Amino acid sequence: MPQSLLKFQNVDFSYRNTLVYKDFNLEINQPQFISVVGSNGSGKSTLLKLAMGLLQPQKGEVSLLGQNPHEMAVKAQVGSSLQDISFPSSERVEEILRFISKQYRSPLSVESVISDFFLNDFKNKPCGQLSGGMKRRLSLACALIGNPKILFLDEPTTGLDQKSRNKLLENLKNYQSQYQALILVISHHPGDMIDAVDCFFHVKNSQVKSISPEKMNNLTRLKKVKFKSHQELDLPEALRITRTNDTYEIVIEKSDHFIRDLCRMEFPFNSLEIEPLSPDELIEEIL
Repeated sequence: MPQSLLKFQNVDFSYRNTLVYKDFNLEINQPQFISVVGSNGSGKSTLLKLAMGLLQPQKGEVSLLGQNPHEMAVKAQVGSSLQDISFPSSERVEEILRFISKQYRSPLSVESVISDFFLNDFKNKPCGQLSGGMKRRLSLACALIGNPKILFLDEPTTGLDQKSRNKLLENLKNYQSQYQALILVISHHPGDMIDAVDCFFHVKNSQVKSISPEKMNNLTRLKKVKFKSHQELDLPEALRITRTNDTYEIVIEKSDHFIRDLCRMEFPFNSLEIEPLSPDELIEEIL
């Protein structure tokens, strides 16, 4: 039987009077690239912090690589980039990476990491002069340079443009495949992750549901159609239809076919708007 890479067993966790997890169980035995999705407050960031030992459950056990997350042998095989990013303002980018690389037995090449995370133009720049996006890149580079077996990333694409996001995810996918690592990524933009990840984990009410990239891709194709009409509309193929006074809001997959059908039926409407679902609305549809 393969070694458990990450295991939650009957875990309870609360922030004061706010319950986040109750009798929570999760086990991952195979190296995978997983994106964790869920609504705000569903416990995504808490999941990572519990896994890393930054938070302690009130009940139950969490293990990494079959051991306590606090064991030094485990910490040496874990990389992370969380939301709060801070570096010594006077230290330069390359100095930071060289210092961190020396803490590991088999680190990746500093030069290759600098290249993979687009830091060549900033490697001699003091960290205090970096923009938010640059700090995000440096944080990710620091997370990977130790050649970790497990990688935890919280919103790694925040502050990056679309081209940089795509390249980053490509680099992470290549790393996961080459080194057979477990990567858990929290993302509020699952559409960006579809081509990179092996699966999505949806977290809600202490339960984890696995969603395939194919199903997530279908969900990201959904459109929100809004228009005004005084006439009643029966639309069984819609995933969601609401009407407030004379304003319809419809969530549907093939919005272009739907509009053509309305016109063919000579259905009276005006003030038409069509737009993709926001990340929060997409999560609502997954629920």
